[in-house]
Amino acid sequence: MEAGINRPPITIPPSGNAKHSLPDSYTFVPAVALKTTAVAVPESSVSEVTSCLDEAITQERRWIEDALPHLETKLTCGDAIAWAAYHASVQPPVEDPPALHALLPLFCELSATPAMI
Repeated sequence: MEAGINRPPITIPPSGNAKHSLPDSYTFVPAVALKTTAVAVPESSVSEVTSCLDEAITQERRWIEDALPHLETKLTCGDAIAWAAYHASVQPPVEDPPALHALLPLFCELSATPAMI
């Protein structure tokens, strides 16, 4: 399985104590304004969640039944008694390759403002 493309690290040449700045295209956010204050929220329907809840309760009982015996003995490295560790250990293996990621530029503006959206 191909795990992605290795990219070379981004390096900034050393130049003493000089501060490096991002280009204006990274930091300039043009001013915008909303033309309306009306909010349109789409209608949605909520279905019965009892069947999902029953499965979740069954999974929680399996975790408790698995974790309780470990509390009476000395724990080893592979024991998954924490809730998150147990549920992660019983998940099926992921077939998708890991995602490529990158560091995005940081802005002083709030992310929920019209300018940032």
